[in-house]
Amino acid sequence: MHAFAIEVPGGYSFDTDTEVPLHVHASSREWQDAQLAALSRCTHVLVEAERPLLGRRFRDFEAEAIELRGRGLDVAFLAHGTDVRIPSQHLGLTRWSHFADSDFYAGREETLARRNIAALRRLGGPLFVSTPDLLAFLPEAQWCPVIVDPRRWFVRAADATRTRPVVMHAPTNARVKGTDLIEPVLHRLEAEGVIEYRPLRGVPSAKMPAAYAEADIVLDQFRIGSYGVAACETMAAGRVVIGHLTDEVRDTVKRETGIECPVVEADPDTLETVLRRLAADPAERAALAAAGREFVARVHDGTMSAEVLGEHWLDLPAPQLRGAGASEPEVDVVIATHTPQRPVERAVSSAVNGSRAHVRATVVVHNTDPGPIRAALAGYIHDPRVRIVEYVDGIPSPTGPMNYGLSLATAPYTSLLGSDDEIAQGAIDAWLEAARRHRAGAVIARIDFAGGGSAPQPPVRPRYRERCDPVRDRLAYRSAPLGLISMEHFGELRLTPGLVTGEDIAYSARVWFSGAPILFPRRVRGYVGHIDGDDHISQVLRPVRAELGFVDPLLAEPWFGALGAAQREALVVKLLRVQFLGFAGSWAERLCDAPDTDADPGNALTAEDRRELGRLRMRLVAAAPRAERRLSRAELELLDAVCNAEAATTEIVAAGNRWRRRFTPAGVLTRNLFDLLHRQAPLRYGIASLRLARELRRTAR
Repeated sequence: MHAFAIEVPGGYSFDTDTEVPLHVHASSREWQDAQLAALSRCTHVLVEAERPLLGRRFRDFEAEAIELRGRGLDVAFLAHGTDVRIPSQHLGLTRWSHFADSDFYAGREETLARRNIAALRRLGGPLFVSTPDLLAFLPEAQWCPVIVDPRRWFVRAADATRTRPVVMHAPTNARVKGTDLIEPVLHRLEAEGVIEYRPLRGVPSAKMPAAYAEADIVLDQFRIGSYGVAACETMAAGRVVIGHLTDEVRDTVKRETGIECPVVEADPDTLETVLRRLAADPAERAALAAAGREFVARVHDGTMSAEVLGEHWLDLPAPQLRGAGASEPEVDVVIATHTPQRPVERAVSSAVNGSRAHVRATVVVHNTDPGPIRAALAGYIHDPRVRIVEYVDGIPSPTGPMNYGLSLATAPYTSLLGSDDEIAQGAIDAWLEAARRHRAGAVIARIDFAGGGSAPQPPVRPRYRERCDPVRDRLAYRSAPLGLISMEHFGELRLTPGLVTGEDIAYSARVWFSGAPILFPRRVRGYVGHIDGDDHISQVLRPVRAELGFVDPLLAEPWFGALGAAQREALVVKLLRVQFLGFAGSWAERLCDAPDTDADPGNALTAEDRRELGRLRMRLVAAAPRAERRLSRAELELLDAVCNAEAATTEIVAAGNRWRRRFTPAGVLTRNLFDLLHRQAPLRYGIASLRLARELRRTAR
């Protein structure tokens, strides 16, 4: 075992193996990474007072604990006081609560304590408190008594012949200890010659035993309603301790130890009476001093604490056998497959074998005989990391099986994976680390292709940053929600049912524009796309109602209406540019290849199609009136042509040809030149896409 302490100017100079400067602990990535590597070789970690061990390496102690558990460590928690003491609740425990002071603002302490308790309960696992009063705030915890070394504090016995006892008080936190409430009594008794009062201020820890050797009585704290390290040190030194303990604290001590707590009870109202009695009775002082030494030797020398930690943590089976955090999967990967021809074994292997994290793959067999797929996954039939389920709905769409797989997920994060595709080695670990550090709602996966190249979406700002802004980083251009999705933020969210295509558009937009932290670690190889199945659906041209059927449900979503103007505009521009113009451009290309619609009616864009295009376009523009100003002249020309029921085939073909030439003046310039440099306009959008593509090529090497 090796102990380190943070070097804090003006601290109490406790003994430690290593002192780490505060700025190193907080900000040195080199030191933090070295400590993380060292911790990874341990088996158990006890996190105290919800303080992170690695400074700001992770977002907070919760993210750090999740990371440590992900590395296989058994993490428990020990609360110490203010970190979980809820002021509004403490007011009901003792009338002397310092939180009742009119000039004391307890809002920060209330928020901190409630936040810490909520995080501890989310994390689960063994939970301890160092003082018995804290069980009122964490009743599910175990009392693990504070520890002092009786040998260090052993000093000569108090002078029993002294008729004027020396009374000491160390007001390390005067308000909490009630110094202002008790010092008038002490000064009055000293003036009468009943006691000699010596306040202790600024005494280093190493000199405290010698200081206590001069005392007969030490006054502890009078407002918390409990006792702690200082009282134990005083009792170990054989000195009488006076303080205020609630009945609940005394009952807890008696129940857990079988011994009455020998801290003499007094509050600011009764302190004078108690001091006069003890000052007049050296024999009682001697008996109390002996009882205090025995109490510390039996309760606070570390033996009982070790037994508590062993019984409730260290001696228990591995976490997965008792339901602690690391037992459940950290990521549920959902893989839908509708044919045994797909290489689903490759997808499953990449998910469960490609990371240190606990990943579970759910293979949803859709509308087909599961037998051949089970045979393909024979090596995983008895593997608890893989489950194979069936889903039959008779609909040739991945929406149903994907949603079914999501409904079965219990892990903190989910990830969708095509049965043709795979997740790169180590990608899930990198995603998880980033998600925990930022407490992210989603991590967008970089998409690389097995045959080479990468998808330059979303076309984010050039400066590298993991956390994205949905508007400035144009997140709407990534429709596929590949990567990690937080169940805490989006556990109930599902792909849009009943659509032939575009089922993921509302889903992804809801995530990107939710306000939750969204990350895009684009330098990490993540999702690897393959096109090696032999049953892919061909690029058919569907009717408008099928191809753009997602628009009406999207616009009806309450969250869409609640978006700000810039957010709605960013999303609508993307839909017009990619979905609408992609559809229109495909029709124009088909007409160019086979313009005789009489010979091949399948080439025709019917009047009904054009009316429907016009209607949907008007609905989108009504939602974001300035969206079309962000389109190029060529884009608008093609939109106008396909939405015009009177436009000739040659007009649509010509508009389509101009639209495909992206880097011409018509493909770049907006109709109003004041819009040329807008973030969503073609110039900046195109430059961002090219820059990202170049960066992805460079980092793929």
